[in-house]
Amino acid sequence: MEARLHAATNTRPPHEWTDRLTDAGFVVDARRPFEIGLDGSQAGPALGRYARTCLTELRSHADEALDADDLAALDTLLDETQPHGILRRDDLTVRTTPTTWIARRP
Repeated sequence: MEARLHAATNTRPPHEWTDRLTDAGFVVDARRPFEIGLDGSQAGPALGRYARTCLTELRSHADEALDADDLAALDTLLDETQPHGILRRDDLTVRTTPTTWIARRP
């Protein structure tokens, strides 16, 4: 379901700031992606809250993109009262790859 959710909701290209920074007169010294992978033992309860926030945002765009079974599963994950809700899971892992640009004025 995760792969289908991302495929259905990632309709925009990833943010790319290199050209915008250059057009604004900056010199881009570096563009660095950082791979982050965290589980509950590393991040504690904040991990579930972060995952819930991200999934809630994705859910707001998923009605037209996912079938009824996937939507029901996603709603169960987001429901704090459900035993399999995201905030109650002990097998949660979050992966993300933010990118940082280092730029300066010449």
